[in-house]
Amino acid sequence: MKDLTGLGPWVRANASLQGMLFQGMAGNAAFVAEPPTLGDLTRLMRACQQGGHSLRVLGEANNVLVGANQIPGVVLRLTAQPFREITVKDNTVRAGGGASVDSVVSAACKAGLSGLETLIGIPGSVGGALRLNAHDEAGDIGDHIRRVDVVTGDGQVITRERDELKFESQGNNLDDAVIAVAEFELEPEPEDAILRLMKRAWMKRKVHQPLRFGAMGPVFQEPSGLNAGELITKAGLLRHRVGCAEVSHRDGNYLLVRSPANADDILRLLELIQQRVRERFHVDLERKIAVW
Repeated sequence: MKDLTGLGPWVRANASLQGMLFQGMAGNAAFVAEPPTLGDLTRLMRACQQGGHSLRVLGEANNVLVGANQIPGVVLRLTAQPFREITVKDNTVRAGGGASVDSVVSAACKAGLSGLETLIGIPGSVGGALRLNAHDEAGDIGDHIRRVDVVTGDGQVITRERDELKFESQGNNLDDAVIAVAEFELEPEPEDAILRLMKRAWMKRKVHQPLRFGAMGPVFQEPSGLNAGELITKAGLLRHRVGCAEVSHRDGNYLLVRSPANADDILRLLELIQQRVRERFHVDLERKIAVW
């Protein structure tokens, strides 16, 4: 396959993922690319398609496990400023796909724009949150999308308008390779009122979910009409540990992971949970965690 390092110093071959993964997890990729501009990203996408390279986007890495084998193809990280920039105009917040959800929530609050504040504390990037349609009881991140700029597999930059997008409880129809920019349409609200809602959402999340460093989750999709955390709790698995990974005592759908993390330990614990829940409740839990 074609060597991609000729695209620029921002592409590294046989690259370590040290410092990029959850809780110090080890990993290695055939290529790691961190394009500095949108133009470089489009060149990378075309080169991947022409050279037959697969591509994976690595955001905050809260839902990714990496095994001992080298990851084939390209691991893309949107770390450059153009992909993390957040701007506000009127009632619209425009955010790069690599920006963190918390930074977008904070920017909207400072601008007196309401709609995203209850998502405070949800880990991950804007791109990842949109892929999964991050949500809480107050609604989904997709409820507030105005448009999304995506980069297709052949390097085209295309705008997907709101009426083209379909957001559901477990995701959406955004099947384009890379989410470069998202625009959110929000409602004006006094900053102090937004701050109260943020604080309330944060405290509620803190009570029910482990927010301290080392928490991974939710690790399973919610079964239809059921709650994955409750099933895991009723199966008697709270605080159950396999190596570096332990089921949280607050919410069974979260794991507490000690550094350095080991993907095998986490996978073994996830498989144990799935087996116990299947045996007791005849329910098959589906992982939300990606395994590379």
